Amino acid sequence: MGLEISGFTRANLGQLWIAPYEYKDTLSHAVGLLAAYGMNVSVYNHQRCLVNEDIMGAYRKPISDWKAEYVEECRKCSRRAECGGLFLSATQYQRSRYIKAFP
Repeated sequence: MGLEISGFTRANLGQLWIAPYEYKDTLSHAVGLLAAYGMNVSVYNHQRCLVNEDIMGAYRKPISDWKAEYVEECRKCSRRAECGGLFLSATQYQRSRYIKAFP
């Protein structure tokens, strides 16, 4: 689960932040491993463009419409309807530089 930036996270962001793009292969491995053992796996709170295709069966669009924010790059994305967007805190404090629009 991707987490929202809140509370003391902001004060420690430099020590806590890791871009989802940087761990997407590890996330794919974990989802595959858990699924192989018969677990019901779900991936929440990640932007669609920052996860590998192989986890799409576990990907969920969880952020409520009223909580989801999109940055300028997202406005031209062909898969925006599939994406959970970003928490407002991500648009204000820290977001991945790897967010990209699907053609």
